[in-house]
Amino acid sequence: MASHDYRKVSVQKEYTYTRGVIDEEEFGTPADLPIGAYPGTPQYTFTITDSNLPIFAGDVPYAYKAVGFFGITVENNTGASVDVFVSYDINDVNVHANSLTVPDTNYGNMKGSCFDVQVGDHIDVYVYATAGSIKLLNQYGFVLPSSVIPDLRCVDIEISNFYLDPDEPDFTIGAGAANEQAQYGNRYAFGDDLKLDVLSAANFTMTARDFTEGDTGIYKLGTGDYAYPNLVQATTSTVACPYYTGNSTPHTVRWRKLK
Repeated sequence: MASHDYRKVSVQKEYTYTRGVIDEEEFGTPADLPIGAYPGTPQYTFTITDSNLPIFAGDVPYAYKAVGFFGITVENNTGASVDVFVSYDINDVNVHANSLTVPDTNYGNMKGSCFDVQVGDHIDVYVYATAGSIKLLNQYGFVLPSSVIPDLRCVDIEISNFYLDPDEPDFTIGAGAANEQAQYGNRYAFGDDLKLDVLSAANFTMTARDFTEGDTGIYKLGTGDYAYPNLVQATTSTVACPYYTGNSTPHTVRWRKLK
């Protein structure tokens, strides 16, 4: 580890983070999915805007990576199991595809991640089924920060207030804590030449870090950065709810900048 001259440090710096706006839509009259092939136009397009980006109050970090997330929920009441296929593009380039078999009276949940998105990027999601009358219920998109670099040279780093992001969905169909996604992504801290899995820790510290451009930063989202940076997952459930990826994100970071 590099040595650091603690006589050349700034006063304590701090930022607090809050999530940007979630793009979410719920259909009062659900539309049927196309049959047999991907449609020519996407069922859902999530275009990243300034309002979707993370909000940093106080001392804005030197750099971070924005990770985009999206999801779609469909319903099967056809009387038989039906295969559903999903694929997504980022800026018109195909990224990943998946499929699932949705039993009768069940719901299909397709959710994906897009690493290092920028304002103006668009995520297009295409879905089709092998039989008719599969209903599209809701869709969403949001952005979380990862690989945060407070300053290029930092000492006395304190990371705290991990909260589950995003907050409770605003949908009325299946809304409620009992129906939220129960899968939580680990968060990882990188400091003092060690990689720490801090899934169960509320707070942690690092003595010092020297960062470079494109470094891992002080933590990574477990889903969307450390793992599954560009992937769509497909699951079924017996309840109608938007299945969000349950990453925990630190909402307070303090540090001193080494001059």
